[in-house]
Amino acid sequence: MTGYLEAQGGTDKLGGKQVVHDVEDPHPESVPTFRAASPDDGQIVTQLERQSLIRGLSQRHVQMIAIAGAIGTGLFLGLGGSIATGGPLGALLGYMFVGTIVCSIQFALGEVSALLPVTGSFVRHAEVLIDPALSFAIGWNIVYGCFLSVPSEISAAVVLIQYWTDINAAVWVTILIVVSVVVAISFIGVYGEVEFIFAILKILLVIFVVILGLVIDLGGIPGKPRLGFHYWKNPGPFVEYIATGNLGRFLGFWAVMTNAVYSFAGVESLAMAAAETKNPRHNIPKACKRVFARVTIFYLAAVLVVGMLVSSSDERLGDESGTAAQSPFVIAAGDAGIKAIPSIVNAVCLTSAWSASNQSILAGTRTLYGLAIKGHAPKIFLRTTTWGVPYMCVLLQVAFSFLAYMCVSNSALTVFWWFVDLTAAGTLVSWICISLNHIRLMQALNKQGISPNALPWHNRITRYSSWYALVSCVIILLTGGFAVFTKGNWDPASFVSSYLDIPLVLLAYGGYKLIRRTKIISLDQVPLRQALDEAENDPENVPLKKDSFLSKLNILWGTPHNPNTPTMPESTIIKNGHKQDANCAKPTETFTGDVFLDPIHFDADAAIANVTFTPCARTHWHTHEKGQMIKVIAGNGWICDRGGVPQRLKTGDVVWAPAGITHWHGADEGSIMTHFVVGLGQTVWLEAVSDGEYGQKGSA
Repeated sequence: MTGYLEAQGGTDKLGGKQVVHDVEDPHPESVPTFRAASPDDGQIVTQLERQSLIRGLSQRHVQMIAIAGAIGTGLFLGLGGSIATGGPLGALLGYMFVGTIVCSIQFALGEVSALLPVTGSFVRHAEVLIDPALSFAIGWNIVYGCFLSVPSEISAAVVLIQYWTDINAAVWVTILIVVSVVVAISFIGVYGEVEFIFAILKILLVIFVVILGLVIDLGGIPGKPRLGFHYWKNPGPFVEYIATGNLGRFLGFWAVMTNAVYSFAGVESLAMAAAETKNPRHNIPKACKRVFARVTIFYLAAVLVVGMLVSSSDERLGDESGTAAQSPFVIAAGDAGIKAIPSIVNAVCLTSAWSASNQSILAGTRTLYGLAIKGHAPKIFLRTTTWGVPYMCVLLQVAFSFLAYMCVSNSALTVFWWFVDLTAAGTLVSWICISLNHIRLMQALNKQGISPNALPWHNRITRYSSWYALVSCVIILLTGGFAVFTKGNWDPASFVSSYLDIPLVLLAYGGYKLIRRTKIISLDQVPLRQALDEAENDPENVPLKKDSFLSKLNILWGTPHNPNTPTMPESTIIKNGHKQDANCAKPTETFTGDVFLDPIHFDADAAIANVTFTPCARTHWHTHEKGQMIKVIAGNGWICDRGGVPQRLKTGDVVWAPAGITHWHGADEGSIMTHFVVGLGQTVWLEAVSDGEYGQKGSA
């Protein structure tokens, strides 16, 4: 679709309609188009994604999915280890440093995702902006990381459950796997609601323990003295780690980095399901900004309070139970004589572990689906349910969940930390890829003479912050396992877990380039103009209403819903003439065949929608009070007036149907057809188009 509206040889007359056929771009070399030998159609956001996946995630879902993943066991259980290693100030500075990296990553991800809102997020971005080989390597690295994250989080959840009961771990592993499969295979909106609830529980717990910590620290518990910053003075703000003096204190600060990265891991996943998000070009960037701010504030507040409540030399911080007993919040509450806190923290940690598992399934399955679209994975993974879930991807991911049964014969905590080290390295590789994608985008814009202001969303600081994030992530990745290189601390298992990801990614990248002979995409061949055209012509690309001052202060899910504010209706699937939703299961009396309807706006004056017809699907005969405009976005189809001969439609065609003309339109036998329609006034639906009437097009 080039967007040119001049017809070759004049405008065709189609009964009562006028059709303007698409024409060739007179300057094709000025608009490079990205194409791959795969099930896509040359578009950045492929028609396969538009047709097979359903936009069931709203802005509040996207934000809370990221927050739910980032606030987990790393915060509630892992902070104690950071305090013990780096001291209260060392841990605070470490989390602040990683927080600035997360800020840079989120802004870079939001900027690129607004332009390229595809399934698989930064994995697919690398395909367009850098090199298909990098997309292959990073994509399978994400899938591999998510495969391992699911059993690791299930193992952690089992340990948390065993805080209350001694029932065999295998029972709980089985239950958690089954429940995870149910959520994963459900409609994406169900997953969004589950994560929304979990995220609220975690946010409320963070707020509660921070406030409780301040009350304890300031002497608000009867019979307990005011602590203030006592532990910052004795034993001190820093801890000497491995070495002594300033070097030891610096190493203690630096050793916090791996824990901090693991704690923040997951914030990058909010764009993984971009093709299943409503208005992703605006909702994802907005979510990126909000998630960074909220997660960073929560973590810094928690680290600060913990450093005030518990001494870095407290031996209980080294508790290896993996339950709430090792949480610094529980230790502080126990010292203050509050007995109910352990079970509360343990319960929320349990939801955190399960939530993180669900998030890994989402990220892994959508990445695998995105790889399959580009031919980097078998096509079998493109299979989806009627409600838009890539079920073959889910089944493969769930198969790896059975690794969690390792906790039955080994220490579950040991298994958990094996996976943690691998996941931390994979997170850094993902952040490096996000930074590189954005840097290449800026370079390509400059090369092609396009202003960054032409992007759907842009912040001036990102031109510099992406470089900062890239360099920082590379340094942390290369030095994350530095302790094993110091005298007397060599540990083969720690070395492998800290650095295994680097050769795996390089091997996958080099192997793919060697086999497929891919090249790094030239800056002047990055399809920016095509992407910008798709963004401009995207009917969902509607700017969001600016938040009021009060709504910006909302730390939960952002702008509250205003019933007087128009919203985009839910997607509707019409399967064999029946709506597929909970409210209606009767014939629609409007369509024949399988039709995917994405309403944009409906009122008494106009009906605006994207409609996808599967092969042979068509509307019933109908008329429009004030006429109808149709623009074919993808595929081939037919349109016919009452008493006329069906006429062919193809991608790019624009049709105007005058008021009162009875007509039908639909897809060809061998092709889907997606069109953007604007119907003015009331629509009068008549009888169905018979197979005989539909078959007349064969002679057209």
